[in-house]
Amino acid sequence: IEGYLCKPPETFGKRKMLYIETTAIETAGQRYEMTGRIRIALMEGTPPGFPDKPLEYGDVIRARLLLKTPQNRDEAFDYQAFLQRRGIYFLGALQTDRNILKLPEKRGNALLRWLYGLQTMMRDVLDRHAPYEPVFPPPLDSPRRAVQVIQAMTLGTGYVLTDDIRQTFRNSGMYHILVISGIHIVILAWGGHLLLTWAGRTFRFRGAIISGLLLAYAGVTGFQYPVLRSVISAIVFYTSILCNRAADSLYSLCFTIGLIVFIFPNALFEVRLLLTVAATA
Repeated sequence: IEGYLCKPPETFGKRKMLYIETTAIETAGQRYEMTGRIRIALMEGTPPGFPDKPLEYGDVIRARLLLKTPQNRDEAFDYQAFLQRRGIYFLGALQTDRNILKLPEKRGNALLRWLYGLQTMMRDVLDRHAPYEPVFPPPLDSPRRAVQVIQAMTLGTGYVLTDDIRQTFRNSGMYHILVISGIHIVILAWGGHLLLTWAGRTFRFRGAIISGLLLAYAGVTGFQYPVLRSVISAIVFYTSILCNRAADSLYSLCFTIGLIVFIFPNALFEVRLLLTVAATA
């Protein structure tokens, strides 16, 4: 296969998930141009003694592997339909990233490359305070666990959390803190208002700057539906102020839902969007 990473890799201990927007497939000596997403699981990451192969959004890669269609293992959950709503129709697996050829060219959206690059830079800053542990999951007293929680709360990378951390937050009734939602957006907007007020900026200027800041933050977190819902609602509020109009909460929520579904039609089937809309309503 040949294609490019359509989102940053997701790391689960030693395993890493790559989401590839395919551009071509070669089989039986023939090359076919095609589109569609493939998820590749790297089972062992980078082998010991080899430098880590950095892979990020927009990187063009080639790999030789066996593809298979997703299979439903539970009658109560249609895993195949779940992946297809995300545009993923085939799955593949490789032992290490040494089986992947990274090409020098780049693809994808330049703005998204910048936003995802910013996310990677922020993760690297946090990682420097707590290096990776040789064992997974990390020991209970490891600072790595605290860094994982901070990354989930600020960058939306909940996939880095171990199962015991998830269960601890569930048992305490505080799991929603790990999922970026309206409360995180409110804190960010509030901090921006305080800073710009101290700088002597007008409310209109603050609204325009904070709207752009929130939209960029939504990109850094991967445009997750709870974040998008909060950010679009905030932008609608600031826009109404800039136009000398009063913002109506119900109309703002309805417009937000309509815009998200217009851009991402499959969002109608996403539990994350349904829950954040229901909680807001």
